[in-house]
Amino acid sequence: RQPDCAIMAGLDRYYWIVVKYRPLFLCTILLLLPSSGNAGFLGRKSNVAGSLPTMIRRNRANINGKPSPSSHVHTIIHNGGARATSSLHMIPPSPIFDNTLLWQSTSAIGAINALGFLVSLATGSHLHLDLLGTGAFAVSAALPLITKGASLTPRVTLSCAAVCLWGVKLAGFLFFRALKLGHDARLDETLSTVGGTAAFWTISAVWGLVCSLPHALGTTSSLPGNDVAVGVGTAAFVVGFLTETCADYQKWNFKQSGPPGAFCNVGLWSVSQHPNFLGNFVLWTGIFVMNASALIEPVGAGVGLLGRIWSWRRVGLALLSPLFMWTLFSGQANGTI
Repeated sequence: RQPDCAIMAGLDRYYWIVVKYRPLFLCTILLLLPSSGNAGFLGRKSNVAGSLPTMIRRNRANINGKPSPSSHVHTIIHNGGARATSSLHMIPPSPIFDNTLLWQSTSAIGAINALGFLVSLATGSHLHLDLLGTGAFAVSAALPLITKGASLTPRVTLSCAAVCLWGVKLAGFLFFRALKLGHDARLDETLSTVGGTAAFWTISAVWGLVCSLPHALGTTSSLPGNDVAVGVGTAAFVVGFLTETCADYQKWNFKQSGPPGAFCNVGLWSVSQHPNFLGNFVLWTGIFVMNASALIEPVGAGVGLLGRIWSWRRVGLALLSPLFMWTLFSGQANGTI
């Protein structure tokens, strides 16, 4: 059977992943638990934030009139006409890892999937499944743009825009398809019971939380990120986005005009059995690359090997997203899931 673009293709497939990788999901939850100060286990409060005296040092007038290149120079003319030079040495602020936007994103995904569960119980409809399950990505990515706006770094703004664009596009397409098809017969049995419905939306929430980790964790960092990495990640996102979109469009047109039950073998489908999965994997890998460099916590010269490895913990956690999707898509492709 040819795989469909909808990720939630059947509870039986995803239950296997959750069971097999339950230690991984448990570690994810533990790493995200907040500690004192509401900074969270992944975050830390910087003593620089909001402390202007620690960011600016005022020095006495430079007698030689040659301030250091890193200084901002002000020339003061007194009433008597004498000139004096003062300099302000700007000390770059330490990076700040704040989990506020991470919790905001997590709460949005959880709340929207909970809403989907209630709608499923009340109506038994299939129309809202992908609209809410995939649309949760777009909502969670749009919230930082709404609440923080211009205060976001260009990297975070770009990441939010990318995820929001993808979420709106895919949720819109899947909702349009649901309106045309009515319902997904593969999910009739699963959604016929309260337990099956609860499991479906729980797995949908887990899928959303794990897949969005590269972006959600990226919003916690005040670092601008490596310019090359941001550029490469953006390029990968564009390639993946176009690949997924083109594959979905080609398959939809083929299903409307081709013989019933025929395997799509046109366009991208003629060279790849799963171009839509490939595009999804590539675009989320691009978002990971875009944000990865900003997730590395700077360490001092005297920090040992374990401390340096620990400074990469956010990168390791974000890497769960492409690894999870690779396992999911490859498993669906070879029939093991």
